[in-house]
Amino acid sequence: MRSRDGPLAVALLALSLAGPGSLPATEVSVTGLLDLRAMAVEGAPSWLRAGLGKLRYDGGDEPLDLGTALVDLRWRLLPTVEARAVAGTWDKVDGALDLTEAYVLWRPVPRSAYRWRVRGGAFYPPFSLENTDPGWTSPYTVSFSAIDTWIAEEVRTLGIETTVTRMGKYLRSPHDLTANLAIFQGNDPLGALLSWRGWALHDRQTGLFERLPLAELPAFGPEGSFPPQASFEEPFLSEIDGRTGYYGGLQWDFRERSRLRLHHYDNNGDPLAIEDGQWAWDTRFRHLGWQLALPGKAMGILQVVDGSTEMAGFAGVLVLADFTARALLLSRPFGPHRLSVRYDDFEVVDEDAIPDDPNDEDGHAWTLAWFREGDPIGKWGSWRIGLELLSVTSRRPARSIFGEEPKRREELLQLSLEWRF
Repeated sequence: MRSRDGPLAVALLALSLAGPGSLPATEVSVTGLLDLRAMAVEGAPSWLRAGLGKLRYDGGDEPLDLGTALVDLRWRLLPTVEARAVAGTWDKVDGALDLTEAYVLWRPVPRSAYRWRVRGGAFYPPFSLENTDPGWTSPYTVSFSAIDTWIAEEVRTLGIETTVTRMGKYLRSPHDLTANLAIFQGNDPLGALLSWRGWALHDRQTGLFERLPLAELPAFGPEGSFPPQASFEEPFLSEIDGRTGYYGGLQWDFRERSRLRLHHYDNNGDPLAIEDGQWAWDTRFRHLGWQLALPGKAMGILQVVDGSTEMAGFAGVLVLADFTARALLLSRPFGPHRLSVRYDDFEVVDEDAIPDDPNDEDGHAWTLAWFREGDPIGKWGSWRIGLELLSVTSRRPARSIFGEEPKRREELLQLSLEWRF
């Protein structure tokens, strides 16, 4: 049975524990950012308009628009307990304002070389090494890697995560070791957007209560292979099969030179379960991330993900796809300036035999970004200006359904003016 009540209760736990008046004003911190964009774009109809484009914007967007508006609120409930809620808006696809995270974090006082952390609610899993700035944004580029774009779109944990870190400095060792394990519900439709639209590159994050549009593929129609599927996806709050998913991982830090992460994720979905136009997908993947300090204050980040996703009917498998993506980022500061370049390579392999639902895809992307950090604006925060060129080349046979060429190149030049407070 599909229910939004269970995941919703978990997602709003942080807010309920940190109600108005529960803390002195000095125990509440508010940070955020406002990002305005100017852009020039050449590409296919955006997936936000039910197209198969890889970019957030297309020719129908205004050349001047809102990029991002985020507010990050933190409440200190107890010396070792903190509640956090992040709200943001990007466009008017499905409402103007939504939560991206809402959770309670407990850090007990350490009594040895081991540091514990437990958080419960709705939050990003600790996979990304790029998106480390406030509100899960990136200090290196405007648009995220294909991997982090997908996480921002379809992956969110609604559950409990436990993390333990062995601090090497207390044991006269240059090595820190971290392990984490999480269990969660919700996120059952994970894989729908990746299968039916494919990979994308942008900086838009999906809100917890949001619906994502899907392209009007013939497989969804009355004569299609799976007409019960709605023309949208509810990625996070849909608990369809009653099952519990999990992820676990390890991190190894060597001084401040190297950080290596390896995680395994499994939403444990029942691919036969469907209700109110939403299927439960059985999606699992492995994620590798490596950050390495390079000479001259430069650094590199490598990310790799590979996995599979499946949804089915009583007559057999309807969608079965393997997916892989790789990203390599190089970045270097020059005083107040920062230059970054990233290469992405991605693929979806259609493993099912449904003729009206081709999901094959392969492609690559180059991203070149420059940022200039501005001086503080008194007590009003600081500003940052950025310029990014993003070029994506992809081949997707499903485009021929809409009279488009299967292979195309999409380009986006965007200027970002950002105020952080």
